[in-house]
Amino acid sequence: MEKQKNIWNKILGFNKFFIASLFILFGIIVFATKIEAQPIPEPCTPDCFETPFETIRMDTFNLYECTIFVWYTFRLACNYYQDLQIVRIQAVGPGCWRYLPLDRLLKTVFYRLIQSNPMGFQPNCPPPYEGELCSTTWRISIAACWITVNLIVSGQAYTISLPCYTNEQLCCLQHFKVCRDCATGIVSLSPLSAPYSPNTCQGAVPPQGYPNYDCQLQCNWFEVEIDMIAPPIDENNSLNQIKTNALENPFIVSNDVLPISLLANKNNQYTVRISDVYGKTIIEQKGKCEAGDNPINVNLKGLKNGTYVYTIIIDGVQVLSNKIILAK
Repeated sequence: MEKQKNIWNKILGFNKFFIASLFILFGIIVFATKIEAQPIPEPCTPDCFETPFETIRMDTFNLYECTIFVWYTFRLACNYYQDLQIVRIQAVGPGCWRYLPLDRLLKTVFYRLIQSNPMGFQPNCPPPYEGELCSTTWRISIAACWITVNLIVSGQAYTISLPCYTNEQLCCLQHFKVCRDCATGIVSLSPLSAPYSPNTCQGAVPPQGYPNYDCQLQCNWFEVEIDMIAPPIDENNSLNQIKTNALENPFIVSNDVLPISLLANKNNQYTVRISDVYGKTIIEQKGKCEAGDNPINVNLKGLKNGTYVYTIIIDGVQVLSNKIILAK
């Protein structure tokens, strides 16, 4: 009898563990879905209209005190040009100011995408070759006009950049020669033409849900001087450190307040939601912000220590979602 009782206890214990694991897995899936639900614009197409772009991908680059998430796409245009296009950027961390404003950030991200080359474009270095290889078929493009949203959450700085819409879906397009040193992995970019670019953002419309943001022309990114696009490669700052997961890096809040700073260029409506890992909303705070820096303090009093998810919505659009650990 005692033996049967022990067997049932083991079975019940396993079932409890299995059910708890399912709940945790469901919470992670819900949270990941919230992140992926953020708006990812479609690429603009400058020419070779019969050549579609690949499905948009996301990579992550770890820089000094800054993590950059980049959404990009590519194609072999007209069966000849190697086209690379960035469609969204999110920079997170206290050191990201080194790579701002957006034209500096674009230059840094393009360089790292070209060096890590997830597109598989030429030139590729066949081992054990250690010389330099070049290709003159690269073209780099972005939408002509962009907006940038700046946030600070509990001291953590976020910069989110999205392209605006235009009637002609105008692209900035520039033809490059790309050379790769097969011994060091360092790449060099040499423009083969001036960038094709409109002269103004007049008529450009901010992305849906961001009516109060100004569209800024970003076609001169390559002319921006920056000495950080090609730092020495080492184990602590490898340009190949990609694919890190934001879900694995929650930050800790040690008191009853989640401080947020929203830098707006016009008046906006905001909503901040705090939910558990299963997606149930616990706290929701709404308000208005004005042009400039807007401090927002979300009261966490009454919440027990544990893991939560915060979501920031501006003018009806979710712009940021991440985990926090409350440890008072």
